Amino acid sequence: AAVEYYKSRIEDDLYFVISGRWNKSGEQINSSEAEVAKQYIFKKLPEAKIILEDISLELGGNMAFSKPIIAAQNPDLVALFCSQVNLARIQYLVGKIFAPSWKIEYFSVNDSLSKNPRAIAKEPKALIMFKALLDEIEIGDDEAARKVL
Repeated sequence: AAVEYYKSRIEDDLYFVISGRWNKSGEQINSSEAEVAKQYIFKKLPEAKIILEDISLELGGNMAFSKPIIAAQNPDLVALFCSQVNLARIQYLVGKIFAPSWKIEYFSVNDSLSKNPRAIAKEPKALIMFKALLDEIEIGDDEAARKVL
């Protein structure tokens, strides 16, 4: 979906900011999730400008560690692509960590994760966990979010 978005806006100065280390911090890996996504995008769009954030281990960290990277690009708009199953959690995290920095467009992808019963069952609990962790921080305070996460 992000590749197609890029192609439809080729005249714009777009960057991909891809976030994620790995979802199991104890595993040895050869490539981060961000690196795997980068390789995929480069196969489709060899000219794409891609910036990686590969410190974060979970969705909240993706937002908190990506915000300074995105801010350095000074965008008018941030387009977020996510699994449909994660949309509510992402909207909460964006409202808490990104707000009020940019106009945000959400693109939910109906992927295999969105049909996974375990992922569907886990999502409400994950949202409750992030609210418990981050509700006390000030809206837009990515530094405080990074410290918590």
